[in-house]
Amino acid sequence: MDRIPDDVLRVILDKLWLGELVRIMRVSSRWHALIMDLPVYWRDISLGSPAPSDVNFFLHRMRMSSSQRPIRVSLPIFKLLPSVVTAIAEHLHHIQHLDINVPIRLVEGLLIALANPAPMLEKFSFILCHLYQREALPTLPATLFARNAPLLRTVSLENILFAKAGLACFAHVTKAHMACSIPIPLPVAMSNPMAMFPIARHVSLLAADARLVTIDESIYDSESWRNVESLELSGRAWGQLRLPLEAIPRITFSRWDPSCVEMALGHIRGCLELHLETSGSPYTTFTAHIVGSNGSRTLDRSFGNEAASDWLKAPDPVSGDRWHPDLLTHRLPHSLLKHGPLIDRTVTLRLSGGAFFGPLLQLFDPLPALERLIIEDVVCLPQPPSTVLRCPNLRDLVLVGSPELCRPTQEEVDEFIRVCLITGRLPLRVEPRNFTIDPSDWRGADPSFIVIANEAAGAEQ
Repeated sequence: MDRIPDDVLRVILDKLWLGELVRIMRVSSRWHALIMDLPVYWRDISLGSPAPSDVNFFLHRMRMSSSQRPIRVSLPIFKLLPSVVTAIAEHLHHIQHLDINVPIRLVEGLLIALANPAPMLEKFSFILCHLYQREALPTLPATLFARNAPLLRTVSLENILFAKAGLACFAHVTKAHMACSIPIPLPVAMSNPMAMFPIARHVSLLAADARLVTIDESIYDSESWRNVESLELSGRAWGQLRLPLEAIPRITFSRWDPSCVEMALGHIRGCLELHLETSGSPYTTFTAHIVGSNGSRTLDRSFGNEAASDWLKAPDPVSGDRWHPDLLTHRLPHSLLKHGPLIDRTVTLRLSGGAFFGPLLQLFDPLPALERLIIEDVVCLPQPPSTVLRCPNLRDLVLVGSPELCRPTQEEVDEFIRVCLITGRLPLRVEPRNFTIDPSDWRGADPSFIVIANEAAGAEQ
């Protein structure tokens, strides 16, 4: 090992975790010196427990770190000693990333420590836990970081409030996450998050079971949301607030419930594309995208599966947040996809997920406006009569597969169209992508479709 050049050894050591570096630095004085000189050794400083040995090691590394070199500090602990708070205050001027996850009872001392300037700070996360039923949430002071954090771009706050006027140190934040994870339904006063982060482009808002009470009417002003490019909404409250989000290109909802679907559809004018995506084996996760336009803007509204019962309008809950694809139609008999307001406006339906798209088709009642059906990740076409979709105005069928896995014959495609798709627009225009429909075994009458892209598909192979 002594023959390894220092430059090569530094590259190897730089890929190791701090705990591994601490152990192997005892191999030799040369290794000790190399590790002590590694930026990663002094950059990432974490205190995971209040044990005296861990605290002493944390304080030692804080003292030994160069005051000119940026460091990343993490405090995921449940007991905070005064010496640790003092060290944070003294070294705040060269902390690049600060990640704090502590009980609410420790917040007062920490906020005092965070009153110093943080000119190198780029990322700040502040999470308060162990909240009790009547415990008031603290408020960030206006003097946070002495109003001096010019490089701060990413902020995550959980269970902590802020003043209506916002904070000067957050003026340049472009990515913001705000959460209220109180496990009980208490009213929580909420200011306009865009007053706190006026130029944020990517925003994530979470409200668990808390009942949000707005105290700033500017939250309903669409102009305050003008800079947001993507927004993630988690929790039960957002469908009731009716926020003016029609200009935001991309919004992700973690819950599929009628109020959120109604909000999403209210942003989109005219026809829309519905994209259902399944993934995973043997269990599948389910994501829905509603895509449409509002003037010249293309809007994408996504819905996840935080709880499978959110996909139901019926009161019967579904246990677990995942299900087997074979039981999809049995678990979701009252899906919003079957009875919701999407049906009359869905012109394009896109299904992704390989072998799972057969059960997905069973989720729908007739799709009267559907004109284009796109099936991606095709491995094999489903066998009738297990899959039937009534779509009287269907014109186009797009099959996206691969030359290695998808080689349906002309007879198989024709049988799928005749038996599985109930439409009055035959012959359909079929566009195969990444593969060619094989006509060699076809001995029947004229097919119920016209291939419009076989030549291009052959070129792609």
